[in-house]
Amino acid sequence: MNEPLPVILERADALLDVETKRKHPALPFEDIRTQFPDQWVAIHVVTIGNPRGGWVGRIFAHGPKSNIVEREAAKIEQKNPAVCCSLYFTGDSYFPPSMVFVGPIICLH
Repeated sequence: MNEPLPVILERADALLDVETKRKHPALPFEDIRTQFPDQWVAIHVVTIGNPRGGWVGRIFAHGPKSNIVEREAAKIEQKNPAVCCSLYFTGDSYFPPSMVFVGPIICLH
């Protein structure tokens, strides 16, 4: 069964309980970058857009060090299997200009 990625994301997000959705509201990536500047964020992607943005996600962990954020996200994923986090840096300087962004979906578990 090969379903399109948007359908898979929608189904995964539907598995989250109301309280989890309330605590972790869905935000556009540009809002996430504004609220968490120059930080690593663990994002449960809800909808996708174009490769340079336009997608929406729920923040489950954030901070200045990727290893700490990744560990926190892994703990959250163990407690709630419906959560599938991807790790991103919100600043502009972490990745070299020649690096190509290919998409937001990489589960940490």
